[in-house]
Amino acid sequence: MSDLAPGSTIFNPTMFAPAQLVGGRIDPASTTNKEHQWAVSLTPGFYHVVVNAQTADGASGNLGVAVNRRPETGSEERLLSGNEIARQYRDQGFFEVKSSAVVPLKVVSNFGMVDYVMGVFANGTPVPSPAFDKCPTVMPLTVGTVSTFALGEDAPGSGDQWFRIDLPLGNYKVLVDATQTSGVSSNLAYDLALFDGFAQESHGKRVVSDNQIGVHFTAQGTLAIGESGSFWLRMRNHFHAIDVTILISAQ
Repeated sequence: MSDLAPGSTIFNPTMFAPAQLVGGRIDPASTTNKEHQWAVSLTPGFYHVVVNAQTADGASGNLGVAVNRRPETGSEERLLSGNEIARQYRDQGFFEVKSSAVVPLKVVSNFGMVDYVMGVFANGTPVPSPAFDKCPTVMPLTVGTVSTFALGEDAPGSGDQWFRIDLPLGNYKVLVDATQTSGVSSNLAYDLALFDGFAQESHGKRVVSDNQIGVHFTAQGTLAIGESGSFWLRMRNHFHAIDVTILISAQ
């Protein structure tokens, strides 16, 4: 990420370039750091503004960033606004620029203090995914092939595993088998969600979710794919470390 400092008022936005990553820490309870002001020079076309955000203390809680586009005249245009209960999340907004211009962007937190990274990308250009910084290891998944892995406990920097899978048009069954790594009966809870695009939270669809007390459980879900493509899957653990097996099969 760039070391550019954000502007603090609408009169001094900090300029950045398309595909350049900027960001910082923002605190709605602050007297001088309630909002960040940025500006990017764009030619006519369609663009994505993409944001990764995480709670400043690493704890799971209400999390959401809003990005507004400030036109020369008229009211602000909301490009994206998040509302999740999590440690970190991603969101994106799609917008059009009809004539070459410097586009001012205002960033605020919808809840508490957050750290965020933001970029503006021309439509069709690559966007680092599923995150900008501290990008997680992404495992490949294949329909009909069993995948086994360990999932760390629910903690900052742990508890998530990302996958990439190609899914043709059709319906699928998803089978998840989870066992406490410790072998001790305790809370066992997780969810498996499907994402498209840049893996933004607002496009997520929960596929399998389990919440039990025990050593070992098996759960299943279904997927209906209306357009062939590559998709993200994220498994998020909510308690202790578990050993997991996933099988996705065509119905």
